Amino acid sequence: MRYFTFYWKNKTYKENKQYEGFINFWHTGDRFIKRGIEKNDFVYSLTVIKGRLYPISCLQVDEIISYDELERRLGPKLAQYWVSSRYLWAKKATALSFHRVVPAEKVKELSFNSQSGMTSLKFKDKGASLLDQQTLRSVRELTEKSAKILDDVLPPLQTVEDYHIEQWKRSL
Repeated sequence: MRYFTFYWKNKTYKENKQYEGFINFWHTGDRFIKRGIEKNDFVYSLTVIKGRLYPISCLQVDEIISYDELERRLGPKLAQYWVSSRYLWAKKATALSFHRVVPAEKVKELSFNSQSGMTSLKFKDKGASLLDQQTLRSVRELTEKSAKILDDVLPPLQTVEDYHIEQWKRSL
């Protein structure tokens, strides 16, 4: 298993706060496919606001599907909001959470796998308390230990059920 991050722009974060508690069971997939994502890998959606790290959700990939398949599962009204050629569909996911913050001392412990070895995050200040937004803008691969740090802040994973899909359909 591998662990990836996906950065939500602050605008996206604010626009989606109304869905607090909804299970986030799908994600656009093109960027992850380029990184070699597979079944059972995890994706952590997060954002940075005023130097603080907000983990929004996590999903465990069950399959990679096409837009046509997403539209069949969600309906055209819901599918049209996130147009991509491929999507990650989850078997387990957390509820969306917009108020949880990773403590600054834990953010410093986060590390990532890269082609050149292990890397860490960049900070705006010398005291390493304010995270630089740019450091998470691309899809990054977390270490397992770092994924655990995010798991400790997020709500627990839940098995995706039909009623989670129906909740999203009713929301629009």
